[in-house]
Amino acid sequence: MSNSRYQQSRAPAFLLVFLLLLVPCVAFVSSQENIESPIEITHAPAILVDGLPPLLCGDEICERPLREYVRDGRPAAQEYGWWDSYGPDLDWNGMDDRLQRVLDGMDSVSPTAIIGPDGKKTVAIVVNYAWHPADIEISQLQNVLNQHGWIGSENGAWFSELRSIDSLVVDKVPVSALMDIYFLEGVVVVEMQNVMAPSNDNAAKATKARMSDQYPWSVWDQGYTGEGVVIAVLDTGVDNEHRSLNDFDDLDDDPDEDANSYDDQKWFGGYDATSFNPVTNGTSDPNDGNGHGTHVAGSALGTGGPSGVHSGTAPGAGLVDIKVLTDGGGTNSQASLAGLQWMIDNRNTDWGIDSDYQGIQIGSMSFGSVGTPLNPGDQGNNGTSAETSLINAATDQGIVCVVAVGNDGSNRVPSPASADGAITIGSVDDKNTIDRDDDEWATYSNFGPRIDDGDDDTIDEMKPDITSYGTNIMSATAATGPTIPTIPNLADDAYDEKDGTSMATPIASGVVALMLQAAEENEINLTPEIIKLYLRDSAEQRGKVADTSVDLKWNETYGTGIIDAACAIDLVLGGVCGNAPYSPVNVTFPSEGAWLLSGDTTRISGDANASWDFTKIEVFIEQHYPYVDVLPRNPNGPDGDGKHDKPPVMLMNWTEARGSPDNWFLDVLVEDSWVKTNDENIQIHARGIDEGENISSKAIRKIQVSRMGISLQSPALREILEGPVQVTGQVEGVEHDRIEYRIDEQEWMLGTTLTNLSGNGVDGLDNWEFTWDSTEADDGSRDLSVRMVNKSGLTSPIASRTYNIDNIPPAPGFRFQGGVEIYDQHLPAETVYSGSLLELKFNVFNGGDKNAEDILVRLNAPGEISEVYPSQGLIPLLKKGESVEVTLWWLATVAGVHDITIELDPNNVQGDLDLDDNVFSLTYEILERPSQPVLRFLPGSTTTLPNIPLTNEPYEIKVRVDNLGSEDAISLTVNLERKIPGITGWLDIDEESIIVVPGATSTSGHADVKFTDIHPDKGAVLYRAILSGDGVEAAYDTVEFTVAVSDIQFIGENPLSLSDDEYPVAFAGIGKSTLVFTETNGELHVRSLSSDLSLLTDTLVDDNWAGELTVFERSDGLVHAAWTSRVENQQGSSLNDVAMTSFSETGQMLPVHHHLTPIKISEGQYWGLDIAEEDGLYVLSGYYRNISTGGSWSDTTSIFSIQSSTPDIKENWSLPINHLVNIDIRPSEDDSLSTVLLDGELHVLYQELRDDISGEERVGLMYGRGDLTSNDWSYQLSVGDYASSSQLGILDVDGEDMIFAAWIEGEGRTAQIAHTATKGNWVEEIHRVEAPGSTQIEFSKQSDSIDVIYDEITVYSRTIRYGLMTDDGKNPAFALGNVIGNNGNLIGYSTNDIDGIVFTESETGRISMQKFALNVEAESAEPKSFLDQLLEPLPGSESTKKLIFFGILGAMSLLFLTVMATLKHSHKEEEEKSFEIVDADVAIMVTIEEDSTHSEDELVATLSPSSPEFVIEMEEPSLLDTLEAKNASGDGSARLNRRMQRKQEREIAEIVSKNPPLPMPVPSQLNPLPQPTLPLDGEPVLPLLPPLPELPPLRREATCPACQANFVVTDLMRSQLECPICSEKFKL
Repeated sequence: MSNSRYQQSRAPAFLLVFLLLLVPCVAFVSSQENIESPIEITHAPAILVDGLPPLLCGDEICERPLREYVRDGRPAAQEYGWWDSYGPDLDWNGMDDRLQRVLDGMDSVSPTAIIGPDGKKTVAIVVNYAWHPADIEISQLQNVLNQHGWIGSENGAWFSELRSIDSLVVDKVPVSALMDIYFLEGVVVVEMQNVMAPSNDNAAKATKARMSDQYPWSVWDQGYTGEGVVIAVLDTGVDNEHRSLNDFDDLDDDPDEDANSYDDQKWFGGYDATSFNPVTNGTSDPNDGNGHGTHVAGSALGTGGPSGVHSGTAPGAGLVDIKVLTDGGGTNSQASLAGLQWMIDNRNTDWGIDSDYQGIQIGSMSFGSVGTPLNPGDQGNNGTSAETSLINAATDQGIVCVVAVGNDGSNRVPSPASADGAITIGSVDDKNTIDRDDDEWATYSNFGPRIDDGDDDTIDEMKPDITSYGTNIMSATAATGPTIPTIPNLADDAYDEKDGTSMATPIASGVVALMLQAAEENEINLTPEIIKLYLRDSAEQRGKVADTSVDLKWNETYGTGIIDAACAIDLVLGGVCGNAPYSPVNVTFPSEGAWLLSGDTTRISGDANASWDFTKIEVFIEQHYPYVDVLPRNPNGPDGDGKHDKPPVMLMNWTEARGSPDNWFLDVLVEDSWVKTNDENIQIHARGIDEGENISSKAIRKIQVSRMGISLQSPALREILEGPVQVTGQVEGVEHDRIEYRIDEQEWMLGTTLTNLSGNGVDGLDNWEFTWDSTEADDGSRDLSVRMVNKSGLTSPIASRTYNIDNIPPAPGFRFQGGVEIYDQHLPAETVYSGSLLELKFNVFNGGDKNAEDILVRLNAPGEISEVYPSQGLIPLLKKGESVEVTLWWLATVAGVHDITIELDPNNVQGDLDLDDNVFSLTYEILERPSQPVLRFLPGSTTTLPNIPLTNEPYEIKVRVDNLGSEDAISLTVNLERKIPGITGWLDIDEESIIVVPGATSTSGHADVKFTDIHPDKGAVLYRAILSGDGVEAAYDTVEFTVAVSDIQFIGENPLSLSDDEYPVAFAGIGKSTLVFTETNGELHVRSLSSDLSLLTDTLVDDNWAGELTVFERSDGLVHAAWTSRVENQQGSSLNDVAMTSFSETGQMLPVHHHLTPIKISEGQYWGLDIAEEDGLYVLSGYYRNISTGGSWSDTTSIFSIQSSTPDIKENWSLPINHLVNIDIRPSEDDSLSTVLLDGELHVLYQELRDDISGEERVGLMYGRGDLTSNDWSYQLSVGDYASSSQLGILDVDGEDMIFAAWIEGEGRTAQIAHTATKGNWVEEIHRVEAPGSTQIEFSKQSDSIDVIYDEITVYSRTIRYGLMTDDGKNPAFALGNVIGNNGNLIGYSTNDIDGIVFTESETGRISMQKFALNVEAESAEPKSFLDQLLEPLPGSESTKKLIFFGILGAMSLLFLTVMATLKHSHKEEEEKSFEIVDADVAIMVTIEEDSTHSEDELVATLSPSSPEFVIEMEEPSLLDTLEAKNASGDGSARLNRRMQRKQEREIAEIVSKNPPLPMPVPSQLNPLPQPTLPLDGEPVLPLLPPLPELPPLRREATCPACQANFVVTDLMRSQLECPICSEKFKL
């Protein structure tokens, strides 16, 4: 900065220094006579601000003047010290920061700038004084200006005095003059003038000013249009000849240059502040050469012309046109300052046109200061500029100033919108709809807050105040085109759209006019401050509240919300917003703010104005929430999209009230769901409707809803309590008072008082607690109940819990749990013969609070004492809260009806305090055993050996006859007959005699007979055994039974060794292995079994197993599992869903995926799962129980399914479909579903409770089928009663697929296995076989049959039976009955590629596995073994024959070794020409050719010198090769593997059969072996032997796919090889 800039300022500075030097001298002199005076401090060190060049005085930084001027009575318009808050002045020195940057060399931005004498662009400034500038200040300023070459006002420069503030306004000021002006006496701020720029049908309706279908009751309909109110539009001028602006009635309104030519003109005065010589008497009518001002005026007060469509919000208001912006759209603030001053001066002017329109009540300003490079990071003004000061002055004079916030889309509040007194308007977009719900903040609209002015009044900074509609606003169009001489350019009736806060501001100004008219007509005094308050309070809140401690509605973008004219008028008239006094409908009950309780029925009542002829009254209820808006509109904007995230929720739609309009009422149930902790209120709306369907305004009553509730949190349910107990919980309701409690049904007692929420109308949730002395109650089970009583005496519902009070020392408490079951031979027995050994089974529970050891349990009953089967015993340990099953035996040798008792701790050694339940008594009858023989075929009387006969092999049939009498039965005969297929006859097999069947005093005596038979085909063989002899009863002389002849052979039995807390729950065969699924402490595991039944692996599947599981052997070689799994939600509730995965042969697991909606265990359940497959489509089905349908309590069960062709991909499973609904069944009452897929239809066997026909409730077996994509199948049948353990399978019968089914009917002694085969219509016969005590059936599908395994109780105890379902070529065939084990209950059956395994559990809990070889080929049907055939021609006894045989065998072995040695020697030369490569089981023979021929018996690989490839000679592929190729390519399956294995075995057998073993000659026919002779060379010479027959080698031929080499494979079971030539690995 040059030194010359401040030459004029140096002299005063030196003078000041000189004076300061004289001060000490003067002080010294005066001190001789007076007390020393203090030194006045007028300056302080400069404040340096980053980015702001300092103010320089010469070469030094200027000190900062304190500006503490004394006014000394001089008049001032503004408050003293206002300049201390001025901005922009960051260094607080009184020089505008923007001017400071101009002084530092930046260019002026003044639109009126010229090049000054100093060579710089001039500036436009406002010189602010500490008092109102008088003539001396004006003269001093003009002198300074003139000294610097100012051109003066006579040459177009601006110079004016602002009467309402203490300022002078001047432009075209040379930059060199600024510092001299800065140092003038009284100057407190040198301010740069701001550059000002200008910042419909739907909008008027959306503000609720104008009537619409959306908001039918509008302000205009109340007669308020702004009549009598004058709006000054400070803008670019107004073409008031426009038809929307020239008159009020839109009649005879052709455009005219003379605004006074209309008899009802809207224009009342004008002023052109942009003119150098403006007319100040108001007669000026400035035109709009820009178009902005005309558009603004139309939005505020336009009538919309004859159509009335594009009217403003206050069409009844008058217009005063103040032009403060040039036609270019912007100018220095000197014009706006002059316009504001003229508006203030004419606030009470009589325009002399219409006495109803006097002065100016509203100033509408759609302009603001623009940002410039002189103020980087400009956030606008802090409300201290000259314009804002005039706005505040105008507000103080009663003018409502409505100002646009600007269109930068940034956090910037410009001047004059930043004025404290201004009503600052932001903009929203109405989306071209009247509906306010879709309104959004306009992104171009500036947002707040304003810069702090430091006055500690935070409300001032909350700009904008409200938002209004500013997007796509259609309003009057000015005549801005060129003017043709003699032809006036007049605006007519055109309209155009504009956007901006400039458009939002006049709409808000019109609403203010409506408010002023309403206040005037109702003699209500409204000040600008009150109008701002009403506008803020009535605005519809939007956006997230910025700071609730300052304002409960305001946020940065919307202010306090979107303008609402109807609501604002309501507030003006003294009503509740939306419930103005003018509503003709009244709600008398409930009263405003009343509390209602959920569960109560409340009568809403009221009346209506009799002058209104209403035909009905309607009531509407909705719930309101505090404004929430947390979603960001865009990354750079503030939080929130401006939409209420919690808009009102309708609770009841418009409902017609009962009674008459003048005394109406409506009874409404207050739903519990209405109670919300985060709501604001519930509003009851009432409206009247007349015959013309005209709808009145709404009466609104705001109420609150609460629930009276209490919860008991501790102690926990059934907790054992002793001594003082802390009781805690929560209470909900209004005006809490106290907690009361009681024990059982005793009197209520005070627990504690409540104080936190006890105030009037206070509602909410609170915690409570009190201490209760449990010794007040007797020991035992007691009910503790609590309730809350509020201040009005209302009581909450009661909360109760049951506790065990225990203030007495601990002791066990024994009791019987359930009844006592009596069994005879493991079956329930109602009566038995004397001598029977009975089992009595029962459960003992310890309900005390102490463990007990060695508890004596004793049976008292007549009969003999058995040392083996005791009638008393000790329970070694029974922990508190646990139960144990006990078995005692009764040798019932005494006939008659007996009273028997069972005693627990009969001598009370354990100290049980309650002995009343330690004895169980019952009556039981023992029948006298018959003296004569009683012969019976009991269950299990027929067995076979082997237990599953093979085809074409003999098997033994054993028939047992029991004698239930006490005398022996003698001389009996049993005949065995076989059913002849296809006819009704029987073929006699054999007859056997029984000498005696002994009688017995207990159980029964029995005798066995054995028969032998053979059968050529797999399937069922029906037999009957007929007993004859003395004493045989005709009704019991025959037993029919079926023998299943199959290809399964028993191999052996092994225990399944699991840990003590592990139990098997499912089994699945896979490859050569078996997977065992187990449960351990709530976890689901999978274990793999080797071929020798050893456990190999243990994999955790789910540590939150919910108890349901189904497994399925997939066609792709994996095992698929689906189970229910427990999960926990964020609230801690336990949920269950369905999880799935698949497993490999070794138990390796793919990722688990979850399906179906997780549901609370208390609200529903999935169970009974089953999987079916057809052509690669997998379907999971199950039951779904829903206990909370539709929000009210209900309990429905459905059958659903989901499906996928790629079961390992979660996303590919379909959504569930309910096929059958309202199934009457519960999880504890049924088994899993049984399902199959056939031709795309799903077939389901399921259980359902039924009581039809017989009236007895029972579990029925139902069948349903339908399409997988269909809901509510129509095809349903009942197929069985008292049914359980159903199974389904599919077999081909005579070229057609049929569904085979089996299930258990009945239980105990009456249990049967029902079975059938159907095509889906279930018209076929259902067969049944007796199976007493049966509990489970298992199916396993084989290639041509279905294996059936089930259990029952027979004379041999708990028995496992085998059967099969197949066909006889044309019809289904069933064979159920082979006993295959007597080792416990059936718990599972699985088959893999080679084995079947039956899993059983003994009474002691031992798990056993019976292994069966599958697909066993039958041997020759000849009766003698191979060894027997060899021994048969030899003489002598059996031992002699064996001695001869093994002697011959030894001689032949020696001969064989000799022959091998000779062969080796004779082929030595040939071995030199050939070589053999042997690698494991791969043998390669390569022959070196000597001529053009070769043997056809060998494969020759020839490597041609001219070709890189081998020449291959190959045989045609065999069936085995084809099967292996399929398997290697991935097309194989378990069934294909079995076919391959059987084919290999048959080919081997065929080879052996073609080369039988050499026949053994009789020893007498053998010639002695010749003795070897010694030749001359010493080598023995062996005699020539006859050639041995040559066995064809067991081998396979393979070709390498890489090098095409041919070689021989000797291991027929090998599937993968490595080529010995090129090392390529490949599959056969």
